[in-house]
Amino acid sequence: SISFIERFWIYLISNLASIICSIFVLYYFLFSRKLRRSLHNHVIIVLLIINLITEITNIPWALYYYKNGVVWVFSPLFCQFWKFIDGSTYVTIARLVAWTSIERYILIYNDNWMSTKKKKILLHYMPISIIVIYGFILYIIINFFLSCDHPYYSTIIYF
Repeated sequence: SISFIERFWIYLISNLASIICSIFVLYYFLFSRKLRRSLHNHVIIVLLIINLITEITNIPWALYYYKNGVVWVFSPLFCQFWKFIDGSTYVTIARLVAWTSIERYILIYNDNWMSTKKKKILLHYMPISIIVIYGFILYIIINFFLSCDHPYYSTIIYF
């Protein structure tokens, strides 16, 4: 078993490198007009943004827990918010990666499916939007409206 302090340093080093790489790649995709306009890069841009949200919120909260043995802010609302961020981002990322593979197949073997503006909206922009919106709305409902009333403890991590 890896001790909390070892986990802290592993997470810290890898998260700092990941944040730097995510910002660099996101900057490159957003400020290069050619890359930004390519359909096959849109899902990658959305994935990078969601991943950056996870790296800036979820991982530092886990780092604090591994360093100090207690959660950063001990309140039921914070614990629910942490569960929301953790669950919604990871599920949304997994679904977007699955959609990316389907969309790549369409773009490579059936490029005529994306030939008109209507088809692009229906087969490209709508699935990405639905996946992102669905993931976040689902976890808002699960964590804030259907959540069981149970006690939270400051020494237990909730993800």
